Amino acid sequence: MPKSGGCTLEARICPDGSAVGRSDPNCEFAPCPTDEASDWKIYKNEEYGFEMRYPKWWNVYELNERILFKDAPLEDIPDEWFSVNIKNNEYDFSNYDFSKEKMVDKITGKEEINISDIKGFRYTFYPKSEIYILTKYIILNYKGQGWALSYGYDLSQELENQMLSTFRFLK
Repeated sequence: MPKSGGCTLEARICPDGSAVGRSDPNCEFAPCPTDEASDWKIYKNEEYGFEMRYPKWWNVYELNERILFKDAPLEDIPDEWFSVNIKNNEYDFSNYDFSKEKMVDKITGKEEINISDIKGFRYTFYPKSEIYILTKYIILNYKGQGWALSYGYDLSQELENQMLSTFRFLK
């Protein structure tokens, strides 16, 4: 594939029909002109090797192997939240039983999903907690680690899609 500088000459077609290319220094696609997430903040974690965008009015809290994004101070119960949890070992999807997780009370759905070109599963469930709110939990494996992306059901579908579409593993 032809290159421009250090980046391949590929185009991403934007929702409005325009196209954007890759640019240095990381050869990432430029944001689409109508991309609502283009003015969001970028969280990049070199230690665990991922990055994602999040709304500019949210806060980020690094809590050991958990990175919490939410629209409220750490001690407050948020209206909307998104969490990235990194496990020390991979999930064994061949016999993984999510219903055995300590936090799960009732599973209401399971579907296959691809995040950053990595296959995983999204579970929808009610947790065992004082705050009985429908929760979504995505599990996947990447480079020998299990990853769990979780968020509350009150996160709007649009915001969920935007955040998941910006999550990517660093090479």
